[in-house]
Amino acid sequence: MTWFAIHLQIGGTTLDTAIFWRFALAVLLLGAGLGVTGRLRRPPRAALPWLAVMGVCLFSCNFLAIYSSEIFLPSGTVSVIFSMSAILNALNQWIFFRQRPDARVLGGGVLGVCGVGLLLGGNADLGKETLIGMGLALVGTTMFPLGNMVSKRLGRFDLGLLNTVFYGMVCGTLLMAGNTLIHGHDFMPPLTVRWLGGLIYLSVFGSVAGFLFYLALVQRIGADKAAYTTILSPVIALGASALWEGAHWSRPMLAGLLLILMGNVLAFARRRPAPQSVEVEQG
Repeated sequence: MTWFAIHLQIGGTTLDTAIFWRFALAVLLLGAGLGVTGRLRRPPRAALPWLAVMGVCLFSCNFLAIYSSEIFLPSGTVSVIFSMSAILNALNQWIFFRQRPDARVLGGGVLGVCGVGLLLGGNADLGKETLIGMGLALVGTTMFPLGNMVSKRLGRFDLGLLNTVFYGMVCGTLLMAGNTLIHGHDFMPPLTVRWLGGLIYLSVFGSVAGFLFYLALVQRIGADKAAYTTILSPVIALGASALWEGAHWSRPMLAGLLLILMGNVLAFARRRPAPQSVEVEQG
């Protein structure tokens, strides 16, 4: 439901302001939790550049691209494109950490690319705005796995996962605040039930509780099985998009959506457990 909640945020204010308030509230909640439990730690100076890059890739610019894409596309379509981030993450681990994926991941990637091609070619109303929306969704999708690689690199500083995410969110929030100031946008959020409801849901459930749930899931069943959340999420988002956004898809587009989902299933079904970095789920 986080994908539809993003849809509720669009139009009420500028996108950078919406993202700023989402993570400002999440930072306050997560920081308060760390402070109360005595687990808030100061990051080492050498980690600051990596935390800044993590903030760019995971908690600001990637969301700016994703939010922008939902101006042009139904949230369900964006969620399916984003589901390819799980496959891109596996490929990035191969590129940056020499952790070679198995044939299923590579096969899933091929299906995903074909699915995106059908999404592009199967849209009867394919025009400039649709292409812009898909391009923005792909940019946000590509940045997210890169941010996960940075978070894995930050593991060397022994800062702890919660503190790493907290300071990454701080960097992302400051970046969105700076962007809002530079462009002269108003920080005042819309005081409507629709907008504030979406903000609270995204901050509390999407950014804080969602992450903690994902971490607990990884600890209980393993990171490989937890990856199924990236497959289930688009299915729910597609249903919400059809019910509340009036989204319609041609047969080739539906085939493209199906190929992307099949690619994820092929890549992550019945994989042997392997040590993986815990990642933050977007949406």
